[in-house]
Amino acid sequence: MPKGNAAIGARIAELRDSRSLTQADLARLIGVQHATTIHEIEKGRRALKAVELTAVARALRISALDLLRDEGPPPSAVVRWREVTDEVAKKQEEALFVDRCRRYSFVERITGVSSPRSLRRFDLDIPHTSYETAATWADSIRGELGLGDIPAPALRDALESTAGIKVFLSPLRGGSGAATVIEGGPAILANSREPLERRAFSLAHELFHLLTWDALPHDATPLPPSDEKRNEELANVFAARLLLPPASVLERLGPGPVEGRRQMDLVTVARQFGVSLPFFAYNLVNLGRLSKDAADRILADESRYRVPLPDSTEQPTELPERYVILAFRAYVDGEISVGKLAELLETTVGELQKVLADHGFSLDVDDYQAEILPA
Repeated sequence: MPKGNAAIGARIAELRDSRSLTQADLARLIGVQHATTIHEIEKGRRALKAVELTAVARALRISALDLLRDEGPPPSAVVRWREVTDEVAKKQEEALFVDRCRRYSFVERITGVSSPRSLRRFDLDIPHTSYETAATWADSIRGELGLGDIPAPALRDALESTAGIKVFLSPLRGGSGAATVIEGGPAILANSREPLERRAFSLAHELFHLLTWDALPHDATPLPPSDEKRNEELANVFAARLLLPPASVLERLGPGPVEGRRQMDLVTVARQFGVSLPFFAYNLVNLGRLSKDAADRILADESRYRVPLPDSTEQPTELPERYVILAFRAYVDGEISVGKLAELLETTVGELQKVLADHGFSLDVDDYQAEILPA
């Protein structure tokens, strides 16, 4: 443990900076009026009160015990983002993503439940891997995941239950999505602000990056621009082929030219596959069934005819259901305290019952300890 306030303050400053928070930001998050209070704490000139320690730990997404430990931060994780739009937001969202991945690995470890088997990896050579090769990889992974003829609806569950990939959905401002491979396995961060039919593409796109992770630099070194562009193109080809198997698309589209058909006919088939109409239209271009001009017109006029999937406006919970179940199981088994469970579920002890109820659980452990009797 640290020997005094200076060590605690230095640890707070380090964690605050890693999350791109200013002293004023942290002051606001813990409910103190002035940034000078945080400055005094970080310099070791003011001791943290117990209630402040809890608030600071929650704001920094770390347990109070870990905050007090005289240890350096865990090894940095390499997170690769797609379409970065806000560097500050990206840094904050990345820190939360990595923290959640590590907490997920923690509950797997203490419950003795390992992640499912991992998928194969592919030998990517960015300048020389062809689009046809990326499409072939998608066909093989579709079979390995057991996704069938219409993959999108089953993709997230297959990634989690079959491939052992941790999938998090968050309302991102920093970029379109991200992926990482850290201790405990691979993980994907997708944007819950996107319509449901676009999330499947994001998951498939990031899956490509995980399957070819070993071909990328093992640190945060960016790829040369030409390689970055080519890598993203290969990921797009992979995602399109994974979600829209050509034989299945052509079977449901039926014979005859696409030009001259009603847009609703294409909307119907696109919805069957759980993808957006522009994405579906450009896939038809690649299959030689639609002109690029026609697909461009569809994209330009998307808002006029877009028919969302039934639950596309529903915001998913940010914590994966499997993670919540494992954390609750650890509590029922006596492996963690109610306070630790609240921390893992990113809430307070006072709000824990409500959060658990949203997942169909209660804090009454006796309900889950009872043996199941034979009929």
